[in-house]
Amino acid sequence: MLRPTINGEVMNWSKFWIKISMVIFLLALNSLFVMLLWNMFLIPAINGVNEIGFVTAMGITGLFGILFKENGIKANFNE
Repeated sequence: MLRPTINGEVMNWSKFWIKISMVIFLLALNSLFVMLLWNMFLIPAINGVNEIGFVTAMGITGLFGILFKENGIKANFNE
């Protein structure tokens, strides 16, 4: 039976699933904060803004993650 390996070592599936579940948990927690902040503070402040749900908050979180990700390019204003 072939076993998946990484650099010649057998993959530890329990650590893999723990890491995946932690990423999903952090995504859900961050999306919950975005949803609550949007619905509690942005809606009363701006007329015409609608409430968002959990899935929409996940989308906003993902889009802002893409927009503001660190790509390794740094501005150096000291020169």
